[in-house]
Amino acid sequence: AQRMRGLPQETYLQEQRAGLLQYTRNSSFRTTLATWLEAADRETSTLAFEETLAMDYRPHLSTIAQPVLVLAAWNAEMPAPKTAVERLFTSQYDALPNVEVRVVESSRHFVMVDRPDAFEAALAEVVGP
Repeated sequence: AQRMRGLPQETYLQEQRAGLLQYTRNSSFRTTLATWLEAADRETSTLAFEETLAMDYRPHLSTIAQPVLVLAAWNAEMPAPKTAVERLFTSQYDALPNVEVRVVESSRHFVMVDRPDAFEAALAEVVGP
């Protein structure tokens, strides 16, 4: 966060834009993300980034009684094999008593954009049609 705050605005935006490739395979949505990035308040975004990385909710997962479906994005361009991504997500949620981790292939972070079919099917399972 300190580094993000210290960068000149154009350098900050260039680095953030470069990172957008990892969030979605959908080029038009990357354009949308870039527009949102440029319109966002930089300090608010940096603070959100800082706070998110500082939080660890894993000790509280055991208190969740409802079933949880976790969608983990994976695609062939990733440096890790699908099984490694599945193990990583499963280990992060292992304290959750009623969890299913499902790997969604051909997707990046924004599963709902990259694989709306898989996202909508999972949502229908959880909340109904």
